[in-house]
Amino acid sequence: MRRARNVIERVVDMKPIRPFAEKNMGKRNKGKFRQHPDTRKPIEKLTNSSQRTTTHTPGAQSLEGSRFRWLNESLYTEDSQKSFQLFQGDPSLFEAYHRGFRSQAANWPSNPVQDICSFAKSKLTHGSSIGDFGCGDAQIAQNLNKTMTVHSFDLVSVNPLVTACNIAKVPLEDASLDMAVFSLALMGIDWPKFIHEASRCLKLGGILYIAEVQSRVADFDLFCKSFLTSFEIISAENIREKYFVKLILKKKSNKMPVINSELLKPCLYKRR
Repeated sequence: MRRARNVIERVVDMKPIRPFAEKNMGKRNKGKFRQHPDTRKPIEKLTNSSQRTTTHTPGAQSLEGSRFRWLNESLYTEDSQKSFQLFQGDPSLFEAYHRGFRSQAANWPSNPVQDICSFAKSKLTHGSSIGDFGCGDAQIAQNLNKTMTVHSFDLVSVNPLVTACNIAKVPLEDASLDMAVFSLALMGIDWPKFIHEASRCLKLGGILYIAEVQSRVADFDLFCKSFLTSFEIISAENIREKYFVKLILKKKSNKMPVINSELLKPCLYKRR
């Protein structure tokens, strides 16, 4: 009886023993984690807002890339009116797309816009009128506006130089342009309508300048020949090392060319 009473007294006097996991947590995490004194605060309140950077993390970059690929695929596989409605409904998509586009352009061996501006400066007269169909942020206008009139069209107006519209129907009079430009802009399943619209706007003798990604053109000779009912070819360039094809045409007739949309394949980026 006395032995039992002594055991009971020792048990009552013992301090509570922390579970093994709790007792050793500090040792295992020492040097690995920094705990805030008040762990009841939400995690976001413990983080310095100036240190919240998501745009450069691998996860954010992956999401940005996925968004660009989705927008790019939509532009190439839908008709132009649907694309216009999509981007007008959420203009932020246009900037998201062009962030991805600029990232891709950084790897190009050259930029078609530079060649287009050089051609215009050397071949067109002062005061000539140019239509930039699918202009993006209107780089051609920024380069040439001091000497020529450049009408810039795209799905969203990102600056005062750009008129937002479906480029299958632009706000220009018939025979009002000396030159029409498509720099990587023949997107969508109805892209031949863009050519018809440019032809409508061009004067007889006006220039149609097309630059496209080489991989989109399965048969370059057939692509060139499809314009011959309305245009004559001034220059046709298909050089593998340059990444792009270049077609410069002169309008000889008011007839509309009959062009098969399948002459250009969609430019789709692989998922990583």
